[in-house]
Amino acid sequence: MLMHSQVNLSNSTPWGQSLTKISELPVVGNRVLQLRVNQMSVQQLKQLIDEKASNILLIDVRYKSEYEMTHLPGAVLVPLPEIKSGKGIAKIKQLLKEKRQADSQEPIVIVICKAGVRSAKALVQLKEAGITGFNVTGGIHAWSQEIDSSVPQYSIKDIREFDSFLAHQRSLKQRWLTGSGLAVASFAAAAVFTVPHSSELKEAHIQSTFSLEHISGLAPLSVK
Repeated sequence: MLMHSQVNLSNSTPWGQSLTKISELPVVGNRVLQLRVNQMSVQQLKQLIDEKASNILLIDVRYKSEYEMTHLPGAVLVPLPEIKSGKGIAKIKQLLKEKRQADSQEPIVIVICKAGVRSAKALVQLKEAGITGFNVTGGIHAWSQEIDSSVPQYSIKDIREFDSFLAHQRSLKQRWLTGSGLAVASFAAAAVFTVPHSSELKEAHIQSTFSLEHISGLAPLSVK
């Protein structure tokens, strides 16, 4: 409970209009995720910031390029991938330790991202590590729409790290396709060279199936 603030966090809604799609997750899946964590509206967050609440720890879990585009005052960058790896959790624990040493009140962890999905994921990870907090419903986009229109909105295409991720995925796909092609060619060559004499081809019907299901989930590829 905030001793120096009248903000009522129990009245916050689980999701808002700004929660649509991010990272290709379905809206329904996003909403289920929101129900797993405590929610805080952008209006409630603004009130805390305006009151200069000293015991809040605002964590921004977006990528560095997003943070550099825009971020809220006092927000500390701890990207979601770092939280998933454990490095970010250790950083947040250290920040909480410093907060407790500087303020007699128990720190309140508030997590924000672009639209409220990654921040909810981060809170699930943090909860497993014994850290509870609040998710800012709708994220930076809700802040831009409902609090401060000067805060820029952006799309996933504007995220530099996402471009790197796509390039990495394309590279992996290309390597997989190249490797699969070689495997199929090698298998076909082996099938041909196991035929003893060309005359026997008139009497023998060679059929073989090379399955890639265990690798890619594709339908079986028949080599006849």
